[in-house]
Amino acid sequence: GRALSCHQDQEGLEGRCSVVLASATDLLQGPRTNLTDFKVDGLVLQQLDTDKVVACYRTAGGSSCSVLQLVSGAEMTQGAPLQVSFEQTYHLSMARLAEDRALLCSQKGIYTWSCHVLTATGAVLGGGTPFVVSE
Repeated sequence: GRALSCHQDQEGLEGRCSVVLASATDLLQGPRTNLTDFKVDGLVLQQLDTDKVVACYRTAGGSSCSVLQLVSGAEMTQGAPLQVSFEQTYHLSMARLAEDRALLCSQKGIYTWSCHVLTATGAVLGGGTPFVVSE
């Protein structure tokens, strides 16, 4: 089987991802790919289908997401990032809605949460109008 592994790099705090190949007894990590070249925090992943994952993360200027597609073997491609929020965000969470859609929710202030429906068409990610869950 294959899985995607992402983490925050210790030195520059950038997002890094790699495909992990699993057999009955062994794990093999593919090459690391830079998800970002800047500091990120709160990295979350949501699998949409067998070969497609949405990765979202917090930045100094809000939050962004992109589509990661697993191609042959341990290789992956990354779609262009979509800035979902231009405000400070906290506590990202994500849930799969369908094979091409995910729900991303985040805290915007002490009492405010908002959510976006993200739609992945191939490697292109689009975001719907956010809605406020609580105030």
